[in-house]
Amino acid sequence: MGLDRQRDGAVTLNPDEEVQARLRLIFAKFTELGSTRAVRTSLAREQLRIPSRPVRGPAPHDTVWNPPRRSTIRRMLHNPAYAGAYAYGQRVVAPARQQPGRRRSGVVPMPLEQWAVCLQDVSPASMTWDTYLANRARLQANRNGSGQGGPGVPREGKALLQGIAICGRCGRRMPLRSSGPQGDFPVYRCGLEAQDSGGAQCQEVRAPGVDHAVEALVLEALVPERIALALEALGQLEREMDALEHQWQLRLERARYEAQRAQRQYNAAEPEHRLVARTLESQWEAALRAVESTERDYETWTRDHRAHITAQEQQEILSIGEDLPRVWHAETTTNADRKHLLRFVVQEVIVDQKRLRGKVWLQINWQTGARSEHEIIRHAVSYREHSEGERVQERIGQLHAQRQTDRQIAAVLHTEGYCTTYGQRFRPQNIWYVRGKWGLPNIKERGLQPDRLRWDDGA
Repeated sequence: MGLDRQRDGAVTLNPDEEVQARLRLIFAKFTELGSTRAVRTSLAREQLRIPSRPVRGPAPHDTVWNPPRRSTIRRMLHNPAYAGAYAYGQRVVAPARQQPGRRRSGVVPMPLEQWAVCLQDVSPASMTWDTYLANRARLQANRNGSGQGGPGVPREGKALLQGIAICGRCGRRMPLRSSGPQGDFPVYRCGLEAQDSGGAQCQEVRAPGVDHAVEALVLEALVPERIALALEALGQLEREMDALEHQWQLRLERARYEAQRAQRQYNAAEPEHRLVARTLESQWEAALRAVESTERDYETWTRDHRAHITAQEQQEILSIGEDLPRVWHAETTTNADRKHLLRFVVQEVIVDQKRLRGKVWLQINWQTGARSEHEIIRHAVSYREHSEGERVQERIGQLHAQRQTDRQIAAVLHTEGYCTTYGQRFRPQNIWYVRGKWGLPNIKERGLQPDRLRWDDGA
């Protein structure tokens, strides 16, 4: 759909303006949203259908408008004809996969590099060849299941780096796993080697600490660009509204044309031939009802989506863009939205928690090609893995030698900025526990002050 072959063999774009506008909208939406599911949802929300032309019966074949489907959108994105190219050998028959009695079994897709024929710029295009290649790469990256190895589509979930976390030990993509008593604690775990060959697991990194660090770094990096981002978001909203307004105008024009065509057919019929006139009259009435329904839908859409943004709305959008952290933490911003925003500026994050004692080493590969390294203190299960375990043990030993109690030692450590293995302030029970591990005797409070002659009750 979208191309027509003339009698002389020349290939031209479909003369239907609405068909061409709908195809361009689909390709633009995929570039914006990044997944076929999101494109289908957007088209369904705006009540926009996808054109098709079933090759049935004699030519010319009529255009049929079908509800949006992910499979249809995926086929359009994979079809090189929309990029003005002619290709042969996109699929071949693998004899080993053929099944007896099934004619079309065993057909497998071939990589683009192995196509038998691929000629570019042989017909008018709805998108450039570079855009076509980018769309194919995006579709492949969205396939993160069954060992596909792509980052996948941003989904709802607590883990911010889902799909873009890379193991710093082996270089593999780290899948997300859940742990904890309720099974809702996200963990980045690299255990493919252990699953495949029974080897040791590379590493397991708790997601919250790493996510919070990357989130803070991204928001800090975008501070100089907040106003520019706000202006770009404002322009994007205006362009999207203009595109949708154009789609509605084309729908109205088509519906009115069909009604006028039905009227002309009715007027051309002989009044005495009631068998034909009644049929044409019913078709005319149906076309008029379709016009009324489309106009009502357009009025509803206009009320819900104003075609122009008011000056007050522009100021609100600009203020929101200038305060990016407020947008990031807003209740209306979903986890998938945050992941989309993150991937605009971050390509992948390499994680390694075994490189430094008690810390997680991060390398952020930005979309601009820049790289930055960072270190964060991680929660440890023991003071042997604590980033300051030796210093904590040494300091507790010094304070114990000064005959200070557990309560006093905990207060001093809190004042000096020391934390437990879980990043919390020290409490007397923590000091009591580690003293037992390190073999330090107890210092009782009663041994530090003289016995009372009388108790508070006079005894």
